[in-house]
Amino acid sequence: MSAAAQIVLVALAVGSTLCSCRSVLGLEDYERAVDILCGCPDVPEFGSGDCRAELESRLSSATSATREAWLKNFVDRECSTSCSQAFACFQMSNTCTPVGVACSELAECCGSQLGDGDCAPTGRCPS
Repeated sequence: MSAAAQIVLVALAVGSTLCSCRSVLGLEDYERAVDILCGCPDVPEFGSGDCRAELESRLSSATSATREAWLKNFVDRECSTSCSQAFACFQMSNTCTPVGVACSELAECCGSQLGDGDCAPTGRCPS
């Protein structure tokens, strides 16, 4: 095989790896999903008041497999069709706040219900 042919094959392999990585991660998809969730009134604003930044940070630190599972659940629950499912979609792992982590309202906490109140007296999500 000629050197030119080898270079073309390497370029194609690298290009397909980059393309498949980007599609597997679904970065644009979960960012749009975050925009949808944060536009709904039942999704917590967190202490910072910036739902979008908080959820994007949580999802970007997750593995690509976790983001894919989260996005699949988002789609399966039809979270993008109306805000009526927004809180349930927020309550998925990697977007809700885990037990023992600081919070400003209980609605942030995994397993909580809407209207549960604030995180006083401990300032952390209860078990």
